[in-house]
Amino acid sequence: HIPDDTGEGTLNESFQIISEGFEMPAELNMSVSYEVMPNLSLMASFNNNSFTTNQTCVGGEYNLALGASSVWVGGAVALGNVDDDQPDDVGSGDWDEYTGSNFGATFGAGINYPIGSMVISLEMAQRTVVNYFDNNMVYSIKVAF
Repeated sequence: HIPDDTGEGTLNESFQIISEGFEMPAELNMSVSYEVMPNLSLMASFNNNSFTTNQTCVGGEYNLALGASSVWVGGAVALGNVDDDQPDDVGSGDWDEYTGSNFGATFGAGINYPIGSMVISLEMAQRTVVNYFDNNMVYSIKVAF
């Protein structure tokens, strides 16, 4: 049964088949990476979520060797995917909040430095947040044996 004024697979579709007494979230991720030229890679990914809007991410990374060590810089952006039209009973502000992403662009940089048989990596990344919270800054130190 499909309720009146809804289309199959739209945000308005209220029909649901319940196979269990609980709902289990599911997520499918598909990604692709392409090395455009040596040291420059472009990436894209698609996230299909069962409990939120789907998301497409695109980004790039550039690596530069400096003798035995190397540095990298990268950036990306995430976009919400909603193919449906705005329902008449949903206001523009609510529709933008539902279909938009809370996150903006993401930037990062790092350095990899070999010390003997180990590699020490120092990295920094920032993910801009559009709504609700402040931007996220992540610092990491990695030691590879």
